[in-house]
Amino acid sequence: MQLIDLLVLALAFSTHTADACGVGRVGFRRRPPRKLTPLVIKQYVPNVGEHTDGASGPPRGPIVRYSKGFSRLVPNYNKDIQFADDEGTGVDRIMSQRLRDKLNILAVSVMNQWPGVKLRVVDTWVERKAFKNNSLHYEGRAVDITTDDRQRSKYGMLARLAVEAGFDWVFYEDKKHIHASVKLDPNNGRNTAGCFERSSVVQTRSGSKPISQLNIGEEVLTYDEAENRFEFSPVLTFLDRDPSRKEDFFKLKIETGEQLLLTRYHLIYRHEYDDSASKTYASRVLPGDVIFTRVNGSVVQSKVVSVHVQRSYGVYAPMTASGNIVVNNVVASCYALVNDHSLAHTAFAPLRLFYSSVSWVQRILASIRTNILYSSASPSPAQDAESRIYTKSFLGVHWYARTLYTLFRPRLQAYFP
Repeated sequence: MQLIDLLVLALAFSTHTADACGVGRVGFRRRPPRKLTPLVIKQYVPNVGEHTDGASGPPRGPIVRYSKGFSRLVPNYNKDIQFADDEGTGVDRIMSQRLRDKLNILAVSVMNQWPGVKLRVVDTWVERKAFKNNSLHYEGRAVDITTDDRQRSKYGMLARLAVEAGFDWVFYEDKKHIHASVKLDPNNGRNTAGCFERSSVVQTRSGSKPISQLNIGEEVLTYDEAENRFEFSPVLTFLDRDPSRKEDFFKLKIETGEQLLLTRYHLIYRHEYDDSASKTYASRVLPGDVIFTRVNGSVVQSKVVSVHVQRSYGVYAPMTASGNIVVNNVVASCYALVNDHSLAHTAFAPLRLFYSSVSWVQRILASIRTNILYSSASPSPAQDAESRIYTKSFLGVHWYARTLYTLFRPRLQAYFP
């Protein structure tokens, strides 16, 4: 077995044995699944228009049979999905690769939620005039679904399961069906690492500062989940850093008056019904959800008042030794794209170990250099030398993060958007 496959198996196994009871700590029991809240009619997630970049993105134009675009669509022969096939041509099985992946994940969720019940697909790609001109159905990126027993009382939960399965936009359209859609396939679109917006504020030992001015080696405020308290943890590197790149940020306004801007696939701590802290994509946070905030130095559960999408520039994703960070007094993970914080923290363990070792050696060398060249009464040269070492950084997504995404996404599709 290849080394990569062994790593994949180890990481996948860790998601079943590791209990995220504390940041960076490993136990032997996994928390029970969190309680899911059904959507209501006319509710959509995320709370933005389907054709915005914060959801499934703008339409690219209809795909017709025998065209070049049609060759990129794929059939879905999953036996756990019932296809309505009203046309009698099997056309409902044709869809984009990304849509097929999400439907297959949802099919498993439906069977787990209601044993003996299957997911039912009403429409996917259509070649006839049946929807609005800009419908993503014409591109194979949209689907209308029900359960095969057609019990409408299940549809609200079905919509929630679709959100959890990773569809980029889910709409409880009416009493008859759920509408869901996805972004372009990865080879046509771009998944960036999760980031905070440039004006976001972090707390260091020397005071607050914009995240754009944060240096590698500085200690910033993080959250110790096991002890339910805040502590300082060093910044080891940046998983993404680009002052000039424009992105769509999900702007979360909180009842405390704070607001947080972060990209759609960045993980944020959310309070659940069993008093645990799940880590979910920013795009899945809804008004009324409860997140973890810092108020007067204490951990406080605060409601999200509203969620909007705002386009801005400057993206920063510091990675701390603890794996999370407090930004604008809101607790968030350092990781993105992988929808399991524990899995991501395990996957980045070698990188954390490497940078922790390097910084330890550099501090020793800087201290030795200071003791040899300068008197103990003038420690500033050592601090300057250490600062020059730590502030070295780079632009773009860290090579380690890019490598993990490239290697593991095809093998662990259920954990990626």
